[in-house]
Amino acid sequence: MSEENAAEDREPIAHQNVVVLTTRDAVELDGLIENPEFRGVIWRRLDATHALADPTAIMTILERLEAAGISASVGELSSPGE
Repeated sequence: MSEENAAEDREPIAHQNVVVLTTRDAVELDGLIENPEFRGVIWRRLDATHALADPTAIMTILERLEAAGISASVGELSSPGE
């Protein structure tokens, strides 16, 4: 069974407590992914400017971004209509 077919056979899963890292552009995210300081804390690229990151390492991620000269903030998603 191909990976694509396996994905189609799975039920949807809603994940809690995830960190989505958002960058200004694809080049910035490329740099973070290639930076050894972020190896292990950036899990998977979602698209050009978004990646899943380790939720247990949020403070480490913020500290490493600051050390790399990138200002960052923590945002929270809310339900539609809130």
